[in-house]
Amino acid sequence: MRLHAEGVKFLIATSLVVLTCLLSYPWLAVVPGAFLVLVLIFFRNPIRVSPDGLGIIVAPADGRLIEVVENELPPIPAAPDNGDRYTRISIFLSLLNVHVTRAAFTGVIGKILYKPGKFFHAATRRGIEQNETNSIEIISNLGSIFVVQSTGALARRIICSVATGQSVTLGQEIGFIRFGSRVDLYVPAGLEVSVDPALPIVGGVTILCRAPPSADPDKGGIVA
Repeated sequence: MRLHAEGVKFLIATSLVVLTCLLSYPWLAVVPGAFLVLVLIFFRNPIRVSPDGLGIIVAPADGRLIEVVENELPPIPAAPDNGDRYTRISIFLSLLNVHVTRAAFTGVIGKILYKPGKFFHAATRRGIEQNETNSIEIISNLGSIFVVQSTGALARRIICSVATGQSVTLGQEIGFIRFGSRVDLYVPAGLEVSVDPALPIVGGVTILCRAPPSADPDKGGIVA
């Protein structure tokens, strides 16, 4: 189990407080000690092995499925090869989930659009419409796929660790959201969504949908 780089400063600061308490008044170390455990849980960054298979689109984050909505507009207007409509798959992350954001498909990073906003609960309608977001376009042979990072009631920082023109592979880390939040995946309309809402979602591992199979990639088939 690895610790994400975003958690190093929290780990150092909390450890120093715990050590200071232990050297003076050990009973005072209970509260910072509990916070230290939370830091280790929240900022964990486990190594993930993504599944093999053509046309597989995996979850961009850990959490639970809260919505699958068809006929949605893309989050970045006028991006190339968008198509007309998308299916939005929404994942809610609690404080105990891994908060790494991952590439849902292999491709090249297109446009990145940051939108300032509020900090409502990420699973509410106000949170969907008004919260701070960062939209990342992944251009692939399936067209454009979008991963949207959103803040929540506790989330106060969205980290994007990729840049336009960068190649990414399935399951690769593309960002991080600090504290409880939400990640939306927009896939082209018509793709088969196959995920059990009763099961927890594992970022980079859980298959959310599949592209139609094709035996000939040169004629528009699946190559990634």
